[in-house]
Amino acid sequence: MLTRRRALQLIGSLSATSAPLPIHTPSLVTAANRLPADPRLIVILLRGGLDGLSAVPPYADPDYALLRPRLVSRTGEAAPSLVKLDDHFGLHPEMAPLKAWYDAGDMLIVHAIGLPPGLKSHFAAQHMLESGAAATEVRDGWLNRALAGLPNGASLGLAVGRAVPLILQGQTAIRAFIPPRLPKIEEDFLQRLDALYAIDPLFHQTFEQARPLVNEERGLRWRWDKTVRRPTLRVFSEELGKLLAKPDGPRVAVLESHGWDTHVQQTASLPILLAQLVEGLAGLKETLEPVWPQTLILVATEFGRSVWENRSFGTDHGAGGVAFALGGAVAGGRVAGVWPGLASSDLLAGRHLTPTTDLRALFKAALRDHLKLPGTFIEDQVFLNSRNVSPLRGLLRVS
Repeated sequence: MLTRRRALQLIGSLSATSAPLPIHTPSLVTAANRLPADPRLIVILLRGGLDGLSAVPPYADPDYALLRPRLVSRTGEAAPSLVKLDDHFGLHPEMAPLKAWYDAGDMLIVHAIGLPPGLKSHFAAQHMLESGAAATEVRDGWLNRALAGLPNGASLGLAVGRAVPLILQGQTAIRAFIPPRLPKIEEDFLQRLDALYAIDPLFHQTFEQARPLVNEERGLRWRWDKTVRRPTLRVFSEELGKLLAKPDGPRVAVLESHGWDTHVQQTASLPILLAQLVEGLAGLKETLEPVWPQTLILVATEFGRSVWENRSFGTDHGAGGVAFALGGAVAGGRVAGVWPGLASSDLLAGRHLTPTTDLRALFKAALRDHLKLPGTFIEDQVFLNSRNVSPLRGLLRVS
């Protein structure tokens, strides 16, 4: 395992870079190592602040159990259901199904990752997570700006959720599905429109172009109406995956999951949230199986949680957290980043996991290596004023 102190020693002998050194690096499976063509990119935003220390506990860190005596019994080394990844990190029991992804090289974990310190409110942190800039006057999303650099970018983006999130808002047109509140579009109504517009070439052409989108919306609506008791993320994930798997479907999509602000009774709420996340990822994998080698899924949150547990059996807003990269395109099976440690001298402001990897490094790597956007475009148009943040190295499988 690479500690921060050892990393600082090594950095002195290397050329300057902001990309993190790996905690450990596995050998990659070369048979399936191909640069993906026609890539799919999905970003899942966990709103509220995922507790990375519970999701991927550093069970071997001697300070972990001392900082969280009540929470650690669920995820610590003594917990019989802890899923060990290596001699230092494990997975929360509710994330156990993802161990198979990890072993297959389809999941990369980036620990101690975050945005620049000082973003303590959800509003400020989520704004930077989605806009790619700290300034509140930036009103469009970095992923929308990235779509502008892709051929036919206006036909590639898709938002699924309660509203179009900031990350996809901007000048580039996208498609969106929002849970229905208006009456259903009945087939009889569509047939009448078809007959009405048939006599006008312009309206008829426009209607014919819109009809496939109406059919897709009706399918999503039916799933929404008929599956109320199923986890929402799973329902949306399955339908989104079907659309992205189509040869002429969207290629870049965003999903949202809410409720990760676990200030109170975290041991009750977090397992439910993690189980729903795993279910959503499973739905994506099932529906994207035909294009799994070209698929990259990024799971990110606005900040981590405090390393100290609070009096309400929860955790408070923090700094460093965890992010996941999943899919057949990922060079996974490892925990990446520099682990800063949990000793009091290693903590940020005495209570937070110190971020050693900038979250924008992960996003930049996805745009450059997966979507093949030029580095100059990423720096000049997508992530402004962040040239000191280099793309994460080794994100994807290589030939």
